[in-house]
Amino acid sequence: MTKAGGPPPPPGFRSLRVRVPLGAGPEVLARAGEALTNWSMHRATGLGVSPTAPKAAPGVRVALRLGPLRAPCEVVWTVREQTRIGFAYGTLAGHPECGEEAFVVERLASGSVTLTVRAFSRPAAWYLRALGPVGHWGQRAVARAYGRALRRLVARPTMGGMTGAASATPARRLVLASASPARLGLLRQAGMDPEVIVSGVDEEALSAPTPTELALVLARAKAAAVAERPEAADALVVGCDSVLELDGRPLGKPADAEDAMNRWKSMRGRSGVLLTGHCVVDTTTGGEAFGTAATTVHFGEPTDAEIAAYVASGEPLHVAGAFTLDGRSAPFIDRIEGDHGNVIGLSLPLLRRLLAELGTPVTALWTL
Repeated sequence: MTKAGGPPPPPGFRSLRVRVPLGAGPEVLARAGEALTNWSMHRATGLGVSPTAPKAAPGVRVALRLGPLRAPCEVVWTVREQTRIGFAYGTLAGHPECGEEAFVVERLASGSVTLTVRAFSRPAAWYLRALGPVGHWGQRAVARAYGRALRRLVARPTMGGMTGAASATPARRLVLASASPARLGLLRQAGMDPEVIVSGVDEEALSAPTPTELALVLARAKAAAVAERPEAADALVVGCDSVLELDGRPLGKPADAEDAMNRWKSMRGRSGVLLTGHCVVDTTTGGEAFGTAATTVHFGEPTDAEIAAYVASGEPLHVAGAFTLDGRSAPFIDRIEGDHGNVIGLSLPLLRRLLAELGTPVTALWTL
């Protein structure tokens, strides 16, 4: 039903069609088709992507993730013709929507290349039903974000569209081995546009003698797990993990709301050290560089009522130490000593030094 000229969507389903220009010429079509079918477009949009095969094909399943949200799908058809490349997937049980979505890059008679996103869907989760028409607007915004991401990927080989002798050295491909929107945001603010591949490492299964070592063990494990995947070939993989050291103990994400409440009651009025392990793996050379950044955090003294309200927001359940400097807990932090970005989840100065160890200047990763 998402194929051009196919039947209309079933009753009760809403339809969507968004077209985004990508450039012109057969090379643009080829690059866009490759980035689309190997899941790079989805990753460049900031989604976690875990497919059962490196390329889209009928029957291939893929789990898409954005923070705590999970969206399992299965590819239902593909097209690969001289002027058209694409696929569609349908939703599986557990997806917040019910329906089908198609992505097709096409070279028109004029030579222009476009991405067309077609979908029909209806909300399956209560929170999407509660949004009403706002949910449809959000879906349209995501479709346009796919187009922008694919346009960036297509432009990378020529760095902003320069051709011939004027071409600059292509930017190194960067992969972030983390589902953290905060880390992704820091890299984008610094001019980098990484693909996101979530490692799937079981953090509870790893241990180390000290909090500093634990942060580094986790970061190296995440980077290594992603670096081994075929879709991370010829890339620089960045893995990070944060823990809060308090009373000599490492504190990661709280187990539940009660744990978060107890954490905050024990932290208020005190100071801890936020440790973030960093690891960069060059999958082209096999090189690895790693290190840990430390920032002292001085907590304020929120009341029990303020702590309860913060825990009820759900935010502390998803971050190391049960707090974040760029969210609702910011008013409860009096001051920090050290790298601001490290508390958010990634130290850009340390990343620059690790990249230099591997022979790559951070400027080689600028794409935005």
